[in-house]
Amino acid sequence: MLDLTIHNGLRGLKIVAELSEIDSTMRLIVTSGYAADKAITNYIAFGLHGALPKPFSLADLKQTIAQAMSCE
Repeated sequence: MLDLTIHNGLRGLKIVAELSEIDSTMRLIVTSGYAADKAITNYIAFGLHGALPKPFSLADLKQTIAQAMSCE
């Protein structure tokens, strides 16, 4: 699970790309305070398995993880 915006660091999607090269079976979830970000609204197009706009509840987190784990 990665935040899309990391101050003084790589952008979340750059890290996603690098992790996918290392292990293409990794289940990747992104989170962001910018709910309109395309990686949140259309996460599948970015090769992600889930997305959580902030703020999110524990129930939202559990549901997103369960969904990501069940993706093919």
